[in-house]
Amino acid sequence: MAFTSNALSSIGAAVYIGVSEAGEPTGTPLTITGITAANPGVVTSTAHGLLEGDVGEIAAVVGMTELNGTSQVVDNPDANTFEIVDTTGFTAYTSGGTFTPFHMIKMCELRNFALTGGQAAEIDVTTLCSTAIERRLGLKDTGEASLSVNFVPGDPAQIELMAAQDDGVARWFKVVFPNGAGTAVFQALVRQFSWTVGVNEAIQGTVSLRLTGDITYVGVTPLPEPALAAA
Repeated sequence: MAFTSNALSSIGAAVYIGVSEAGEPTGTPLTITGITAANPGVVTSTAHGLLEGDVGEIAAVVGMTELNGTSQVVDNPDANTFEIVDTTGFTAYTSGGTFTPFHMIKMCELRNFALTGGQAAEIDVTTLCSTAIERRLGLKDTGEASLSVNFVPGDPAQIELMAAQDDGVARWFKVVFPNGAGTAVFQALVRQFSWTVGVNEAIQGTVSLRLTGDITYVGVTPLPEPALAAA
C-alpha cells in the first residue's frame, strides 16, 4: 500500500489577533455555572458561542479559585461546554465565575505568515572531573514570527497591531489550520510594523513578532501510523 501524505495546503488557513486594553480582554463576560476537576477541566457556560482556540480570562470563581485571574484557551467547545487546562487536584468548584473572551479579529489583509522557532540556551556544566565539555539545555525559546500584509491603515487587525507596538503589551494570536487540522494559540509582542511604497505595486507592510510563553495546540487529532508495504 502506497503512503499518502497528509500535508496541508495554506488554502483555508486563517490568522487572528486578540483585541486587548492594557492586557485585559474586551469581550462580554460569560457566566460560568460549573467546572469539573478533571484532565482536561470542563467548563459549563450556557450558549457561550466560543470557538476552538478562543482565549479568555476567568474571574470570580468560588471554590476552584486557582483559575481566577488566569487566561485559558478554549478546546473542544460544544453548545454549552468547553475544555481548558488540567484541573485535577484543584479545589472543588462551588459556584459562580465568569469567562471574559478576547475579541478575535481575522487578519484578512495578511499575505504571508512565517513562524521561526527559537533555540534554547546552552548551560555549561563542565567540571574539573569532566572528560569533555558537558552541557544542559536551558529554557526553550518559542521564537518569533514575521507577517507580510497589504498595508491598509484603517484595517481593524492592523490598528490592533500598531496599538500593540505602541503600548508594548503582548497580544493573543491564533492560527487556524485548514481541513479541521487544529489551531495554534500563542502570545506575542509586536516588535516592528513597517511598510513600503513602490511603483506599480500594492503598498505592503511587514510585522515582526516575538513570541512569549508556550504555543498551545488545540483540536489536533493524531493520525494513524502509515501502513507498511508488503515485502
